Amino acid sequence: MSSYLSIDCGGTRTDFLLTDGEGRRLAFTTQGPGNYIVCGLEHVIRILKTGTKTIMEESGIWPDQMETYIAMAGYGDIPEDMEKVKTAVREALPNCGVYLGNDSENAIAGSLVGKSGIHLISGTGSIGLGADLEEKRIRVGGWHHLFGGDEGSAYWMACLLLQHFTKQADGREKRTILYDHMMERYHLSSPQQMLKLVIGEWDCARDHIASMSRDVYELALEKDPFALDIFEHAAEELFEIVRAIKEQGNFAEPTAVSFSGGVFATGSLIINPLQKRLRSIGCDLIVPVLPPLGGGILMAMSQSGELISDELIRNLKEAAG
Repeated sequence: MSSYLSIDCGGTRTDFLLTDGEGRRLAFTTQGPGNYIVCGLEHVIRILKTGTKTIMEESGIWPDQMETYIAMAGYGDIPEDMEKVKTAVREALPNCGVYLGNDSENAIAGSLVGKSGIHLISGTGSIGLGADLEEKRIRVGGWHHLFGGDEGSAYWMACLLLQHFTKQADGREKRTILYDHMMERYHLSSPQQMLKLVIGEWDCARDHIASMSRDVYELALEKDPFALDIFEHAAEELFEIVRAIKEQGNFAEPTAVSFSGGVFATGSLIINPLQKRLRSIGCDLIVPVLPPLGGGILMAMSQSGELISDELIRNLKEAAG
């Protein structure tokens, strides 16, 4: 029986899951970030080699026994890069049956399990993908953060937080608990040391900056008005992604909208304002059937004609959960 390897290359980390043909976990590992546009292709290739080697050592299964689906953040965003990326990946994993796609593809495959709808990702970055009733695929968002894109993402929220911090430091905004929280959390003796931290120590690394979205969450729980406003603004931006997708396709009414990514781990702070907006355009926010890593297994299986069963889905929920 063949084995199936799902590799989910995200902006913060890269997860590897190997299952058998019934969706039962055989091996798992996590490596570093895998967006080749941000981290560089050489970095991502090293991640793929290291992670696959770890999977082999843990499972005792060789690459020629694996069907592999790699969901790579940034893949397809620059069409001219696609052939170069495919060649590099296949050279790095020469004995694997490798299929490559964007990390929105495995997300919607897992969350909707082949049904029509929209999937919204908000992690380090953000993007939406729709699959309508005529099997048309529609992508919205995912523009590079240097363009001010990835609206509603953890990185985007962290940047708004830093803007409020600097304005409060200057007196351009009234100081709230946000200011003292940031000074204490990052052990700053002066607000200007934030520049040394983010630029000097972190080298403006996107994943480090995105981690500050945790501070937005904690401040929102404390009812800081600026943090609460960031969540409202994020919900509005994510809503606009869904709205743009729905207007370009033929979707069922109501339209199912599933989700994935770390921002949704904040629960009601993002889900409640987003759900309220979505209902105004005939959309329902639903819990994904499977996480993106499980969707990657389904994508790998589809290449070899495996049928999706209820037992397979149950096993994948446990394996990828």
